[in-house]
Amino acid sequence: VLARCKISVTVPASDATSVAMLESMACGLAVVASDLPANRQWIDPELLVSAGEAPALAQVLQRLASDDAWARKAGERNAERIALVKQMHRLLYRKGLRLDEAVQQIGALRAAQPQSGQDIAMRLDFLAAASRGIVR
Repeated sequence: VLARCKISVTVPASDATSVAMLESMACGLAVVASDLPANRQWIDPELLVSAGEAPALAQVLQRLASDDAWARKAGERNAERIALVKQMHRLLYRKGLRLDEAVQQIGALRAAQPQSGQDIAMRLDFLAAASRGIVR
């Protein structure tokens, strides 16, 4: 079902990280979510709305519905974020690496791809932040 969608919406007033949100991200959907601490590390700020703010939600949804390139780019970033977390998980748990070793390996992999240094740094910052929720 998610594969046929373009946008996912999750706007509760309070919640931990939503499994449905993570599944939507993994499927490459643009996700509009409540501006909650649990969502801020996952969702781009322009796609976060205050719970109960119907006009703000409508505005973001209208923009995503009318701007295919923006929606596609948001979905691609979401899928990439989940892929990075999966990669970190594999390195930490299956290979038994320390967090700094895993970040270093992922940095080397990302540096080999044609991307800007700022983009690589942003991805590693995200990965390190996301891993704090995974690594205890």
